[in-house]
Amino acid sequence: MSLPALKKEGHAMALTPDEAEELGRKLMSNLCMDLKRVDVPAALDLIARGASLGFDDDRALSPLLRATHHNLLGVVDAILARGVDVNEKDRHGWTALMIAANYGHAQMAEFLAGKGADIHAVSLQGKTSFALAQENGFREVGDVLIRAERKRQQDIADAERLAAQFQEAVANAHIAQEPIKVGHALHLIKRQKPEIS
Repeated sequence: MSLPALKKEGHAMALTPDEAEELGRKLMSNLCMDLKRVDVPAALDLIARGASLGFDDDRALSPLLRATHHNLLGVVDAILARGVDVNEKDRHGWTALMIAANYGHAQMAEFLAGKGADIHAVSLQGKTSFALAQENGFREVGDVLIRAERKRQQDIADAERLAAQFQEAVANAHIAQEPIKVGHALHLIKRQKPEIS
């Protein structure tokens, strides 16, 4: 089956499910090759053209997990931009972050953590990304994961602080029997927010 031209006057055309599946098979065929033979521009083109991203290879690795295994950051970014769950798992319960940690791909681990990868996810063997990095001697990946966890904890603390400030502003406005709007409450919070140096 030949695929139709997918661009006409600069606008991408919708694919049929069969066409998306065909592109998905081509993508997986490309990503399942030895890393030296993977055609990254072709993979990016297939993703951009609407390839189905739900295929697994013989090891039950999806395009996201296979691209992570090969440390193809641009391909992983393109796959995630299509809405694939950063925490999807293979048949062993491994996530992309676990694969990056297991193979020492520190930059990939940092990227995935920044995209919301669950640092605390546990595989069916009871392993976390941090445990895999430690077991394989990838200290740099371990450091990336520690920094990501610290950032996550700080983000939680910041959100809790802002929620408390918002509740206080609402309560103060209610006590004063003033009608309050969300914008007004946020203005009150901003006035009280200490400068961070």
